[in-house]
Amino acid sequence: GDWTKAGVYQAAVRFSTPLRVAQIGKQNGKLSCSHSFVEVKPSALALSAFKKAEMRDSLIVRVNNPTDKTITGELVLGSRIKQAHLVNLNEERQSTLSHAGNRVKVTVTPKKIVTVEIEC
Repeated sequence: GDWTKAGVYQAAVRFSTPLRVAQIGKQNGKLSCSHSFVEVKPSALALSAFKKAEMRDSLIVRVNNPTDKTITGELVLGSRIKQAHLVNLNEERQSTLSHAGNRVKVTVTPKKIVTVEIEC
C-alpha cells in the first residue's frame, strides 16, 4: 500500500505527542469507564484540537486531511448534538452543518483544516 493506508501520519502523531495521565480520587458520575468524548472517522482524518470554545458554551473539534484526496467523514460525539457549525480558526461561524443524533458529517479537501463548533 501507500503511506495513508499504512497509517504513517497517525503513527507519527502518536510518537510525537505522548499520552499524559493524571491520577485522581474516586468520582461519582454517570459515564462508563470506556466512554469516548469524540471519535473521528475515518482514521485518515487527523484530530488536531478538541476543546471548549473561547466565547460560547460549546465544543471545538478541529481535523485536518494530510492526504491528496478529499475525505468525507464524521465526528461522533459522546452525547447528543443540538447544533453544529463550520467555523474558521477564530471560531467565527461560517455555516450550519447537518447532524443526526451524536454524529456530524464533515468533508475535508486535501491538505486542509476543518473546524467544527458543536453544541451538546
